[in-house]
Amino acid sequence: MVISIFRHAVKMIFSDMGATLRISIPMIVLLVVQVLVFAMTDSEADQNPGWAFSLDIFNLIASLWVAVAWHRYVLMEHYPQGLMPEFRSREMLVYFAKTLLLIAITVLPAGVVFALILNVGTPEPVSVAVLIVLALVLIWVTMRLSVLLPAAAIGRRLTMAAAWRATQPISLGVIGLVLLIMLTSAVLFIPVLLVSLGTSVFIGIAGAIVVQWFCTLLSLSVLTTLYGVYVEGRALD
Repeated sequence: MVISIFRHAVKMIFSDMGATLRISIPMIVLLVVQVLVFAMTDSEADQNPGWAFSLDIFNLIASLWVAVAWHRYVLMEHYPQGLMPEFRSREMLVYFAKTLLLIAITVLPAGVVFALILNVGTPEPVSVAVLIVLALVLIWVTMRLSVLLPAAAIGRRLTMAAAWRATQPISLGVIGLVLLIMLTSAVLFIPVLLVSLGTSVFIGIAGAIVVQWFCTLLSLSVLTTLYGVYVEGRALD
C-alpha cells in the first residue's frame, strides 16, 4: 500500500501539468526571487536582516497558498481559474494554525525530552540512539496526524482523535512514505549538486529550483492521498 500511495502521489503531479504549474506559481516565483536576492553578493541584501525576515514571511504565505490550493484541487477538483490559484485566506489561516498545533504536540515535547537527556550527562552513544528513536516517533506521530492539514484546506472539521483513528490502517507505513520522500529528494538533489560544483552554478541553481518544486508538491500529494484514502475512503486509481 505504501508504494501504491507514493506512486499515486507522483501521478497526481503530472496528470495535468497546466493546473499543477498554475497552482505552484507562487512557490516558483518565490524560489526564483530567493535565488536572485541571495545572488546579489555585492548589495545590501547580504547585510540587511530585514531581507531574510521578509523572505521568510513571503515563503510562509506562498507555502500556505500553494498547499491549500493543491489539496482543494485534488480533493475538490478546484481548478485554478487564472494564472495563479485562488487566495483563500481563511483556509490558509486554519492550515497555519493546524501546523502550529502539530508542532506543539510533537516537536516541542521531543525537544524537551532530548534536552533533559543531554543535561543529565547521558553517554554519547545513548544520546544518539535516543535521538534516532525520538525522530522515528516524531515522524510517526506527525504523519498520523497530518491528515488534519488537507481537512483544514477543504474546510472540513477533523479532530486529532479522528485523524489518529483514520490512519490506523497505515500506522507504520507512514514511516515508509517519509523514507521514500527523503530518498527521492536525495536522488534528485545529488546530481544537481554535482552539476553545480562541476560545471555551472546557474544550471545547478535552476535544477535546485525544479527539484525543490517537485519535492514540495510530492509531500503535499502524499498528504492529500492519505486524507483521500483513509479519511474519505477513496480508492486509488
